[in-house]
Amino acid sequence: MFATGNPFFTGNYSADVFRSVRANAALDAVPDGCRIYSNLPNGLYPRLEARWSPRRTGLESNERVPELRDITRTLGSTPSCLVWIDQPPRYGHLWSLAELRRRLRLVQLAARGDVVVYRMLPPSG
Repeated sequence: MFATGNPFFTGNYSADVFRSVRANAALDAVPDGCRIYSNLPNGLYPRLEARWSPRRTGLESNERVPELRDITRTLGSTPSCLVWIDQPPRYGHLWSLAELRRRLRLVQLAARGDVVVYRMLPPSG
């Protein structure tokens, strides 16, 4: 976890930038009951508990992170949201926002500064 160490380290979730993320008004748009995924879920805690956004299998991490096909199968029956935080650290084993947009329907619910909240829906067609 990156919660300790030098406050200038870009992965420090206790840094001022992540205090601002947790206070961001865009997070108010997350509907009740929505399963939350994020590219930086640790940066949302304790305001929101989120799961990791989908990973690309076989890259960088052995840790259990949801795979896109597993998440996609649940989108029709489980309301799901993506909270995208445009801040470092940026993990290479996670699908980028552009890649997710090509594979899912992301409906923007709110955006403010470096935080965007999307509703995740199954791909059309």
